[in-house]
Amino acid sequence: MKEDNEPFSTSVFVRGAGEFFVFVRWTSYHCPECGHVFRRDYWVNSVHLGTGKRTCSRCGAVFDDGSREWPELPRVRKARVLCPPLLTGICGGFLLAGVLTCFLPPKGVGAALIMLMFDLVLVAAWSLVRLPWVIQSVHRYNARP
Repeated sequence: MKEDNEPFSTSVFVRGAGEFFVFVRWTSYHCPECGHVFRRDYWVNSVHLGTGKRTCSRCGAVFDDGSREWPELPRVRKARVLCPPLLTGICGGFLLAGVLTCFLPPKGVGAALIMLMFDLVLVAAWSLVRLPWVIQSVHRYNARP
């Protein structure tokens, strides 16, 4: 069971005053039997690798927790595992800064290339951090009967 929590609704605030608080939100995932919270996410539509089966620590019920193994994920969800929203935003910001430097008086093509290289290094480093989870997920998937 999934429950979205948005404690700072924009309708509570005066126009223009509460837009920052729209980002303070989370999603709680509950056991369908007893309602026990087993996970909270602060990203919208997070992707979790796993078998999909979870046993509730409170009531012992076995249920589908929404996680999937790497081979079962569509390409868009795989990209989301390797490049989450925060990393996408950081890389987009650096890429935009690099492109904008190309238009400054002494042509900043070198700066743009440096920003692009920095983006590639960030994505590669994060992908290396996620690689053990992906490999483990593939092994679990291949070990299924």
